[in-house]
Amino acid sequence: MNEGMENLKQIAGLEEKCMKDKAIIEYVIRWLDSNIDEPALQRALATDSADLKEKIQLALVPEVTAQDINEGNF
Repeated sequence: MNEGMENLKQIAGLEEKCMKDKAIIEYVIRWLDSNIDEPALQRALATDSADLKEKIQLALVPEVTAQDINEGNF
């Protein structure tokens, strides 16, 4: 019974980490959106933010693995 409870705690921890990771990514995308949409910012910053946002969105595609991301293959 102890092993079963430990497994449930591990699963809950992983679910929490996934939710946190998703929240961080969504936060960064909102930040980038504000950079992209801000007319007072230099064009280079807006372009760089748009590029980063595109990479993040590509990385979120379910078929893309962590290894793909680490190797830049997405």
